[in-house]
Amino acid sequence: MGGSGTTLGPVSHVKVMVFSYNALWEGRYFEEQEVAVYFKQDGGEITLLTVKCRCGRGFPRVSH
Repeated sequence: MGGSGTTLGPVSHVKVMVFSYNALWEGRYFEEQEVAVYFKQDGGEITLLTVKCRCGRGFPRVSH
């Protein structure tokens, strides 16, 4: 479950996945976690730019 890599620019991409979480974080209960990985790809080399995580529920899910 999650989106395919989306192009942000000439060499930047993002891959988004949604996971079941069902846990407490900072005293609040969350059903899901959405993780977005931003990266550059140059030939065979991948460079991680940043990772963003959101907790909540009802995040859009993309099937492959």
